Amino acid sequence: MLLMVLRENVTQDVVGSLFEIEQSLVSRSIESAATALLSQLVPRNFGYQHKTRIQLQNHTVPIFNDVLGQPPTSVPVMFDCTYVYIEEPQDHELQKKT
Repeated sequence: MLLMVLRENVTQDVVGSLFEIEQSLVSRSIESAATALLSQLVPRNFGYQHKTRIQLQNHTVPIFNDVLGQPPTSVPVMFDCTYVYIEEPQDHELQKKT
């Protein structure tokens, strides 16, 4: 039920109708599943505390440290985002021509 609400973006009333149960039971079930996920799944598999530094060092591909010029004992950190510098052009006339 939790996955239906999250993935299909349906209301708890709709889920209750589909499973032929009361909305209050749907609500309790979703709350119970979300609590279990947050207490069990998230700490063990996500975040910066789910692995020790030694585990991360053993998991790191050596080429990352070579490319970044870091010693083999360092642990590179990657975030799911991109940061790109965009500079303002200095020559506006040249920019108009291109």
